[in-house]
Amino acid sequence: FFKTMIALHLLICLGIQNGSAQNLGGTDFWFTFPLNFSLGPGGTQGTNQIVLVSSCAVSGQYSFPALAGAPVNFTITPGVTTVIDLPANNNTLPEAVQNNAIHITGDSRMAAYAVDYLPFSVDGDTLLPTTSLGTNYVLQGYASTGGNRSSQYTIFATQNATTITITTPVDLSTDAGTTTSHAAGSTFNITLNAGQTYMLSAKAPPSTISSVSGTQVSANKPFGVITHTPCSDYICTSCDILMSQPLPTNMLGTKYITAQSQARFGAGDHLQVTAGAGGSSYTFNSQQFPMPPSVCEVHMPLP
Repeated sequence: FFKTMIALHLLICLGIQNGSAQNLGGTDFWFTFPLNFSLGPGGTQGTNQIVLVSSCAVSGQYSFPALAGAPVNFTITPGVTTVIDLPANNNTLPEAVQNNAIHITGDSRMAAYAVDYLPFSVDGDTLLPTTSLGTNYVLQGYASTGGNRSSQYTIFATQNATTITITTPVDLSTDAGTTTSHAAGSTFNITLNAGQTYMLSAKAPPSTISSVSGTQVSANKPFGVITHTPCSDYICTSCDILMSQPLPTNMLGTKYITAQSQARFGAGDHLQVTAGAGGSSYTFNSQQFPMPPSVCEVHMPLP
């Protein structure tokens, strides 16, 4: 895992990049950890980690609400990962403003990776630098089944007075599905200041849980969002949270290359294709498909 990160980001601080490539290196990052439904042995919570790597020496600081907001210093040795262990401070309250964003700064370019670790429930994702955050997103989610496993997303602001507009394709709920806080098709606004977060959950229909895929989120200032689920039970009986930081629509492309992952209980890979705007089509393994207005899920079978 760490060796792979070093190989991928070895030239980060030199600023070498393809003109149209997604820029994952930077000196400033914001992030927030999503809710993890699972508990470890004895009811213990998981561990939140930020993994940093660079090809040059970096001195920096991070601030986290669980540490009373006091900045903490860190250093990065070139080519060696620096792991920041954080107390579990995940977003747990749906549709409530919380101060759960993490802010990381450094004096040279670095790459950052977030890890939510708990036995049988380990997930991670690469952080987008603040300069790569946008003002418009179309979300992808995962629809799980079972109690208290709603498809969710958490928004975090990087600037004060950030007004965020959300158009939801599914009913949202604050109590795991008993009531509806925002009806499908509705549009509403929230306002956050720098470092504040806001989690939203899909309402659970009688037999399955709706995915937040196709949710449109925009704002007057750059912000970030994490999609996740408290417990996915995807394919097997593990409880992965499937956290993912989507790209803003201005960074979406028209061609992608994917590699198949190792077979998991005989199942194939599960791909989601998201359109920034409707009326287009996509080609998968030389076969063309129409693109619906928001999201289309494609199942890629193993050979």
